[in-house]
Parts: sequence; structure tokens; C-alpha cells
Amino acid sequence: MINLGKKFAFKLLTIALIFTAGVLTAWAFWLEPRSLTVQNYVLQFSHEKSLPALRIGVVSDVHLGRYFSDEARLERIVGMLLKEEPDMIVFLGDFVAQRNADAFLKAAHQMKKLKAPLGVYSILGNHDWWANKEQISEALKSNGVRLIDNQVVELTWKDHPFHLVGFGDFWEDKELLDFIASYKKSDLPTIGLTHNPDVFPETKKDISLMLAGHTHGGQVNFPIVGAPIIPSRYGDRYRYGLISEKDHHILVTSGTGNSILPVRFRVPPEIVVVEVGFKAN
Repeated sequence: MINLGKKFAFKLLTIALIFTAGVLTAWAFWLEPRSLTVQNYVLQFSHEKSLPALRIGVVSDVHLGRYFSDEARLERIVGMLLKEEPDMIVFLGDFVAQRNADAFLKAAHQMKKLKAPLGVYSILGNHDWWANKEQISEALKSNGVRLIDNQVVELTWKDHPFHLVGFGDFWEDKELLDFIASYKKSDLPTIGLTHNPDVFPETKKDISLMLAGHTHGGQVNFPIVGAPIIPSRYGDRYRYGLISEKDHHILVTSGTGNSILPVRFRVPPEIVVVEVGFKAN
């Protein structure tokens, strides 16, 4: 009887483990990669000059053309952004997957639907450079998106000026280092856009809040062990979320798409809506 009981318990345990493994596999390779959430942040910082609360819609790493990311996905992203009614919309690059821009070029017209009081802005990511940055740039511009790689844009929100700074891709843009070297810190609140968070240590002294993508949050984040693969020279330091280093802040989004493998585990695809304000010292 004891042996039979042990055998039965072992069978139950085996079945339970197989079932659990199946559920987790389905979740990681099918359900979570297809999901899309809105992650909200409300931030208030001190600064030399004030800026009333500004609502920014942030999208990164769409990776159109691979792993569940097609025109319908982009249309869904656009629709969700519009429902959030942001004051400004920014894209942080990697519109395409690998070296193929075709899917994005066919779907880019969806971005023409985007409207925001302060406009729609973007920078390019490494995949955009690897595919065809000229074609991607033209597709963005022709659909109402302003590209600001290695540029400073002065904007005004409720009679308060601020700067929006776009940084070129850390891996591919040969003009980036010259731009960083020549950039002069402003006394205005300054929001930076970078595809790769590895730019942050070199620029944080000049930026009030940096917005970044690229890491996908690791795509897979195991309990205890964490994320085994993070495409950053700083490892887990800028993997995901809001990171503050003294008075310097960077917000890294996990993005909406997938790269290398069609898998997400405990790092769901997201659109970020950040409401940020600056109070004068």
C-alpha cells in the first residue's frame, strides 16, 4: 500500500509539473507577448524653473514585422495612445525588426492618426539603422512625426518653456558623440529621448528626465534570478522602470514588441504615460 501511495503521489506531481510547464510556456510564448498594457507614472521634480504637469505618451521598440507585431498591432498602439489624451507623444526608436523595413513602411500611415497639443516626436533605434534609416525617417516625417536625433527643440507648455532633446542611437549614430560634446546644459527643464539607456551616464548632468527603451526590460525576468539577457553595458542597472541617481532620473520602458525570440515573461509589453512636472526651487 505504501509503494502504491508513493507511485500515485509521484504521478500526480509529474502531471502537475507538466501542466504548470505547459501553462507557463503558453503564457510566455503566446499570451504575454500579445498583450499590451498602459503603465502610468506621476513624477514631480525640483528645478531652477517650473513646468506645469505635462502628460507624455511614450512608445518604444515596436519591432513591426515580427512576432505578433503587424499593422493591426500598430493600429492598436495608436488607438490606445489617443485614448490617453497625452499632451505630447514620443517614440524611442526600433520601429522595425532585424533588417527589414517593409512591414513598417506599409503600416506607417497609421501614425498619421496621432494628435497631441505639443506634437509627435521620435528618434531612431539600432534596428532602424540596420534596416534603412533613410526610408524609415521619410515614412515618419510624411506621417506627421518629427525626427529629432541629435537635436534640441524648445517648446512651451502653459506659458512655461522647456527643452526636448533627442539623442542619436548609441550603437550606430556616428554624430552622437559630437552632439553630446557640443550640447550645453539649459536652465530650463529638459526632457531627453534616447533609444539606448547607455547614453544616460554621459548625459545625465544635463537632462532633467531621460526617456529610454531598447532593453525590453530583458523580455524575460525570472523570480530571484532576474533577467538573463539585457542589451546594456551596465547590466541590470538600467533594465526597466524609473531609476534615480541623486538628482538625475531615467525612465526605461519595456517597449511594445519582441526581439530575438517571441517570448515575454514577467515583462509585459507596454505603452508608458508619464505625467511629469517641475517645481521651481
